[in-house]
Amino acid sequence: MNAEKIALYKAGVDPTKEVGNDGIKNTTVEFTSDTKRLKEAKFHIIAVPTPVTGDNIPDLKPLKRASKILGENLTKGSIVVFELTVYPGVKGHRK
Repeated sequence: MNAEKIALYKAGVDPTKEVGNDGIKNTTVEFTSDTKRLKEAKFHIIAVPTPVTGDNIPDLKPLKRASKILGENLTKGSIVVFELTVYPGVKGHRK
């Protein structure tokens, strides 16, 4: 939902430097912030930050928000991949 980051991807720029600009320029992936367009896809990747508190407890709010948005726009047979990173030593989630 980060319009600035999506604009970079559309321009062929990899702001994360994980894939590289050439990889982004040559992909068939379509980047959009229009949640209704999610219904057109059958394969989704949720890649959100997983910040941690000072107690090493992950803040799952970004994951929950993204999952809610996607869940409201999924179609039957869709595949969802979650890509999250936290560093070693992070404790489990507490309510």
